[in-house]
Amino acid sequence: MQTIANAIIQYQQQLAMVSDTPRLEVEIFLQEILAFSRAQLIAFSERELTRMQQRQLMTWIEKRLQNEPVAYIVGHQPFWTLDLIVTPDTLIPRPETEHLVDWICETLPSQLRLRIADLGVGSGAIALALASERSLWHIDATDKSAAALEIAAKNAQRYGFKNVNFFCGDWCSALPEKNYDLIVSNPPYIAEKDPHLAKLTFEPQNALVAHDDGMSALRSIISQAKHYLAKEAYLVLEHGAVQQAMTQQFLREEGYSDICLHSDFSGLPRFVVARWSDNES
Repeated sequence: MQTIANAIIQYQQQLAMVSDTPRLEVEIFLQEILAFSRAQLIAFSERELTRMQQRQLMTWIEKRLQNEPVAYIVGHQPFWTLDLIVTPDTLIPRPETEHLVDWICETLPSQLRLRIADLGVGSGAIALALASERSLWHIDATDKSAAALEIAAKNAQRYGFKNVNFFCGDWCSALPEKNYDLIVSNPPYIAEKDPHLAKLTFEPQNALVAHDDGMSALRSIISQAKHYLAKEAYLVLEHGAVQQAMTQQFLREEGYSDICLHSDFSGLPRFVVARWSDNES
């Protein structure tokens, strides 16, 4: 029989071919299979795995060796303070996107009943992170994928959030009203021929890839959002590391003001914030 310690040693060597964190990934698999914490894995490292547990671990290792993401294999991914259900119908939430949530929570007053829209909600990461922090805010979330919306709704139900509603449709066109205090989006922004796509084949391409060198979704949202924002309201957009200048230019061309550029903790350009000051909303 195989012990926990032996399994970690054996399979981290195999996963080193496809992963930068092979030991961590084996530990994640074992935590799922055994319903253990990481501390328990260490404390009970000489515990033997049952044959069923070994088979499950081997199945997951084989999937990972085919480059299937860990989040899809185990069926969930941490984001903010939440643990979200994810499937191949949804993009896997990235920790870099938490920067948007942090900025929004720090900037907008928590005591007001604000109206927020999240475009392209996917698994629900941004919308539900905001809902978890601001119970008074009303959040409308859209996505053109009905399958993704189903996952987002399950995540909302899992945590009992009552201040988030989901709508199927493309960007702002699915929103039920106007005059939002803030619209946020992490849209697809990878160019169609970007070499990084080779490592992202398991994730939904329509949540990753945009035409016009990755700018088409950003351009559409910038154009649409001003008709759905209240006066002096915010638009917050995540973008690719090389797209900040172009995103800023589009915002200026569409009449937005107070454009601020933000980087992530790695120093890479990550998102842009602008305000809509025109009265046409």
